[in-house]
Amino acid sequence: MPKERLLQSQQEDRAKGLTEHHIQQLKVYFTQYIYDLANAVHVRQRVAATAVVYFRRLFAGSSFSAHDPHLVAPGCLYLAGKVEESVVAARALLASMRRLRPAWPYELRDLLDIEMVILEELDTHLVVFSPYLSLTKILDGGEAMVRDLGQNAWAALNDAYRTDAPLVHAPHVLALGCLYLASVVAGVDITAWLEGVDVDTSQVYAVSLELITLYETYRVIPTPDEAARLLALLWDGGEASRSCGKAMASPGAPAQVSVLILGAGPTGLGAATRLHQHGHCDWLLLDQAAEAGGLACTAVTPEGFLFDMGGHVIFSHWAYFDQLLNAALPGGDDAWNTLQRVSYVQVKGRWVPYPFQNNISALDEDDQLAAAAAAGGRPANFEEWILRTMGRGIADLFMRPYNFKVWACPPAEMQCAWLGERVATVDVRRAIANVVHRRADAGWGPNAVFRFPRRGGTGAIWKAVASLLPRDKQRYGARVVALDADARRVTLEDGSIIGYRQLLSTLPLDTTLTWLGRRDWADALVHSSTHIIGVGVRGTCPHGSKCWLYFPEPTCPFYRATVFSNYADANCPPPDARLPTLCRADVAAAAAPQGAGSGGGGGGDRSDGAAPGPYWSLMFEVSESRQKPVDASPVLLGGAGTWPAVVADTLRGALATQLLAPGDEVVSLFHRRLEHGYPTPSLGRDAVLAQALPWLQARGVWSRGRFGSYKYEVANQDHSLMLGVEAADAMLFGTRETTLQAAELQLELGPPSATALATAAQQVPDRRTKRDANERPIVIAAMAAVNYVAAYVVLGVYLAAVCGAGLLGAFHTLARGRAEPGTAVRQHYVAGAGLATVTWFFTMSASLFSGYTVSGIVAEAYTLGWVATRWIPAGVGVYMGFLFMAPRFHGKPSSLSRRAQAPAARPHAPAGARRAASHRRRRRAPRGAALGKSRGYMTVSEFIFDRYLPNSGAPWVAHTLRVVSFIALQLPIFTYLITQFQAVGTEVRTFTAGAVSPTAAVLAAAAVLLLCDLMGGMRAVAYTDVLQGFVLLVGSIIFLVVQRTELGGLPAAAAFYRDPANAALPNVGLMQNVPPAPTIVAYADFVFKTTIAATMFPHLTARLFAAKDAAVMRRGMATMNFSFFIIQLSSMITGWVAISALAGPLPKGTSVFSAVLLKVAAHGTGQSVLSALLLASAISAMMSTADSALLAFSSMWVRDLFKPYLCRRATEAQQIWFGRLMSVVGLCIGVLLGLLTIERGVPNLTGLFSLQNVTPIHIAPAVWLGLHWRGLRGEAVAAGMVAGLATTVGLVFSPINVKLAAGLDQTACGLSTAMIGFFVNITVTVGLGLAMQHAPRGFGAAFARVASALPAFEHVDVGTVRCTLLNPWLWAAMVPVLLFTVPFTRRPLSPNAFVGDMAEWPFVALLLSGVLACLVAFAYSRLWTDWAEPGLPDGAPAGKGADDVAEGTRGASDAAAPAAVAGGKDATVGAAS
Repeated sequence: MPKERLLQSQQEDRAKGLTEHHIQQLKVYFTQYIYDLANAVHVRQRVAATAVVYFRRLFAGSSFSAHDPHLVAPGCLYLAGKVEESVVAARALLASMRRLRPAWPYELRDLLDIEMVILEELDTHLVVFSPYLSLTKILDGGEAMVRDLGQNAWAALNDAYRTDAPLVHAPHVLALGCLYLASVVAGVDITAWLEGVDVDTSQVYAVSLELITLYETYRVIPTPDEAARLLALLWDGGEASRSCGKAMASPGAPAQVSVLILGAGPTGLGAATRLHQHGHCDWLLLDQAAEAGGLACTAVTPEGFLFDMGGHVIFSHWAYFDQLLNAALPGGDDAWNTLQRVSYVQVKGRWVPYPFQNNISALDEDDQLAAAAAAGGRPANFEEWILRTMGRGIADLFMRPYNFKVWACPPAEMQCAWLGERVATVDVRRAIANVVHRRADAGWGPNAVFRFPRRGGTGAIWKAVASLLPRDKQRYGARVVALDADARRVTLEDGSIIGYRQLLSTLPLDTTLTWLGRRDWADALVHSSTHIIGVGVRGTCPHGSKCWLYFPEPTCPFYRATVFSNYADANCPPPDARLPTLCRADVAAAAAPQGAGSGGGGGGDRSDGAAPGPYWSLMFEVSESRQKPVDASPVLLGGAGTWPAVVADTLRGALATQLLAPGDEVVSLFHRRLEHGYPTPSLGRDAVLAQALPWLQARGVWSRGRFGSYKYEVANQDHSLMLGVEAADAMLFGTRETTLQAAELQLELGPPSATALATAAQQVPDRRTKRDANERPIVIAAMAAVNYVAAYVVLGVYLAAVCGAGLLGAFHTLARGRAEPGTAVRQHYVAGAGLATVTWFFTMSASLFSGYTVSGIVAEAYTLGWVATRWIPAGVGVYMGFLFMAPRFHGKPSSLSRRAQAPAARPHAPAGARRAASHRRRRRAPRGAALGKSRGYMTVSEFIFDRYLPNSGAPWVAHTLRVVSFIALQLPIFTYLITQFQAVGTEVRTFTAGAVSPTAAVLAAAAVLLLCDLMGGMRAVAYTDVLQGFVLLVGSIIFLVVQRTELGGLPAAAAFYRDPANAALPNVGLMQNVPPAPTIVAYADFVFKTTIAATMFPHLTARLFAAKDAAVMRRGMATMNFSFFIIQLSSMITGWVAISALAGPLPKGTSVFSAVLLKVAAHGTGQSVLSALLLASAISAMMSTADSALLAFSSMWVRDLFKPYLCRRATEAQQIWFGRLMSVVGLCIGVLLGLLTIERGVPNLTGLFSLQNVTPIHIAPAVWLGLHWRGLRGEAVAAGMVAGLATTVGLVFSPINVKLAAGLDQTACGLSTAMIGFFVNITVTVGLGLAMQHAPRGFGAAFARVASALPAFEHVDVGTVRCTLLNPWLWAAMVPVLLFTVPFTRRPLSPNAFVGDMAEWPFVALLLSGVLACLVAFAYSRLWTDWAEPGLPDGAPAGKGADDVAEGTRGASDAAAPAAVAGGKDATVGAAS
């Protein structure tokens, strides 16, 4: 049974005073009544369940006053016993009933009579499919953890019959819902198992929520006295009738409420939502329709086509509106389509892009000349406004004929004060430029981009909004027929009366005024009626991506046509639906008046056979008034039947305008006339409104809405909702209704002025006032109050300083290159390995803290709540991961190292390793340099090649490893570039309110990056990083203070989260409860994945090679370890504060961080400057990471591809110039992809950062193990790397990645495909590595062959001495601490406990992260031991890597290979031990 039917049931009972709560109380009582009787007569639970279904089905269509439920209940049990083959004797049932209820007045004949009544009421539909059988099958076939939940699930299923769920949900859905509820109670997570079941999980969760509502609301079953009291409201004399017939109801006293709302359209629902949000419980919502929506409802034809009551699309001026709609229809892109407006005007057979007045370039040349002339002056009416603003040409071609078709009123009889966003004015310069350049200009207006529900049409939005409100406060099918403002009561069609203290009426104002005797005012108000005609067509839509189209010419009766099927696929039946053809599109040509015969044939005949689709649809709008009548007489449209003549006229017009072709098969038709279609802004309207609205308000009537306030200028869906919201606020608190009373500030001609918006912003109540703790801003009007001059000056100074630092670095690099000949490439890419402490600290931290630190983490904290804390343990984990690499990749040893000692003297060398000892004795004394200096590495791939070239059976293994690692490391480079550009564009666009476009911001940033990268290389980048890192650090500290002083900070936000009244608001639930189990798994996955993968990011590893010495790295690593607690924590707090400081979810493409800055900047010039500084710190993070990534991209192409493969003898100058070329190429690709992601919004920053770890994590085993496992062979590493990458890439694009559509990498259980692939990689690498080391001949002679005869300085020998930073006691402490930052010990979805202003589990995560940071800092500062590559001869030149060496020694190595084989076991083991 549809839930909507249940909601509309028992209207008679509601009219007589019963609320929804009362009705449910009675149903719960009689359910228990049936259960008690079933136990007394000893029948199965299934029989009782069937009886309950009969009882609820009967009273879903009847009033409790129609039949005595005391008799119906045993009658249902008697009948259910027969159906379920557990027959109960009627006399035995009668005797048991009298034992349970001694005063029960009925006899045996009454029981037999009521059985017949039940059969008739149920239409003999008696078969009930039981969920008990479904639950049994699920438990028998489920996993052990599922079977363990059986007892609780069975109990929950018994309780489910105390609700209407068995009538609404399928049996298996009901069983699964009870099982899920049992799992939640038991603390067992079955989400992953449930996702694998072929069922709509949203329905399963709905069942669980209904049961929770039952437990919360009806903890105590009503007593017989309470049930009798409720029934007494319906029956005569307060006594139960002994008759099975209908009892006469007494009139009773009229109901009384504090606030009565008439109309469940956007305005009425907005008022009800606001009252409910404020905790005001004494209100009632009435609507004459069967469901919510009003004029924003959606109709469904019998064939399954959906049609709105007009061209409704969702675009908004208010974040509050977006917040409510997102709460009602959550799910993002799964619930909404975001569409680009594609709209045209048809003039003289041409399609002119909308707005017409900006696109006269599409007209004939003669019409262009006529349209380009406009006059000036102050207009007296709409027609004069058209002529003086747009000129006679546009007026004659479009504006006058079109507006008459829309309004059904001559423009000369309309005023022009309502204009603004409704009508685009002519920008003459722009229009002429469009003519000259022959270009379309379709970007005007607030609806250039709009949203539309994927399912259910516009009506689904408002039904979902209504579902957020208490059911017992909504009454549908209740038509008001009279209003008595003096007595303050309304009369309904059924005769019932409802009193009120305040009335919010969304009924047409002229109707209200007529009821109250002011017919003079009512007659002065003008409106037009609207005919909605829908046409469903079989075939493929021929109109591309067009949305709606305008028709000013008389060739058709409609003024607008909408390609409704383009809004959502669900607006049409599925393609496999088989529908008969009602008629052909040209049937209208032969349409005959009813009774005159078909007059046609051929195309007009209905097809007897049904055929599949695909289908598409058109929706037409035709206006009507006394001045523009419409023929509605019935005509016969062939096989389609009889329809109003306007439908036939519309079909003829569709053919004339080529919207339909003559042979198109029409499979569905729809027509509805709306008496009140458009409130006409007539010349006398404002005079009436100025008197009527205050007059009504003085009598307690707040007339609001599209027709309630009769202001078309504020009649969109967002306006209408806000009219209701602000009216509710005004009723309760006396606040000003800015949408109604200050429309001139919001809708003035042209762009709003700063003064106007600032004035409007002052009318918005401050949510921090004590008067109303739940008061939320309605608009983010703060943009207007920002001092942009001061902001632009600050940003300009910042960019100039960055360019200056870059030029200084470029000059320094040039000077060092001249002073040290032969080092130009190293000077360019790693600053000659000479970065000192301060420079290295800031360039490392600035490269690590990217644009995501500001844009992404703030948005993540805003949308994911406490889960954003994962970034801090992950960040500390990165420095923990660098413990594997730093001592062996750094430059020369530190003179401050107190623990440095020669590897040969270390006590950890295994005793008895004679071959290894003799091998070391054959080497010369170490040079005292680690790999960064001794090998001259600039990329990780260079180390991988050198490390595995001598330790593989064939050279191709090392080459494969280098190429694969090169490719794998391209992904983080480009994701970093894209995210930085996306963040820059989004932040600047939001902060400047669109004055600076994302394209301009991205191109400006790209120019600065290119300057630094091309001219100065690493040193220029590092010098700019010092400036940018300092600005970021200081900005983060300042923002911690600012958000506390200006926005109340975390204490105010925590008070907001913890208020139960706010639990239903978006994002607040995230702050009140522990995350679900998959999110906890994803949290752990992210922490450990980032710990491993980030150490491989090329722009970070380049900094390891660039450090001047070990002391620089030790100090920097130990100190940077704590920077996360300043910079990232500041961003997180910003996002958490934004949940309460901003009015709900922001429009798509808006940055949360910049929205908060705007809120701060609106407080004055000082705050504007401060906000600009904070924005500069954000841009610092973005640009510093982008330039580092770009430089790393260039170095990889030079060192890993160009030099070793494309041009082996390339000079340093050639390498640098090739690198600069690749920088330009990489920058262009990054800019284009960045702008594309800004435009599309997918993947977003979170998605990009999720994907950037997918491939680099597979390089970690080759580096981490290669640095410390001397016997690891290249074949094992290659096999693991390829297996891991293949697994990850295969899974990430497969259905197992449940978030692929959102650009994320996550399976249903929360684990990422990157981690799954990494487990495969490490398993294969370690397994094969051990096997090859200890049994090399088992893999054949080719695998036993090792190039051990290479010259000693060509080997990368990691030695056998264990690095002191791998102290097992240290890691035994660090790994558990990192693990316990994950809240896996908390019960998923349980309420959060709070420690101060923060939930307990994120507080513990941050606390343990601090402990981990201390351990890591201790390791760097106290356990560090300088390491030098053992056995590197003194004469080997520093900076000579494998590519430089192998070229001169390749012949020697090839010649030595046979000798290595001939050497037998000793040679093999000696090289691979």
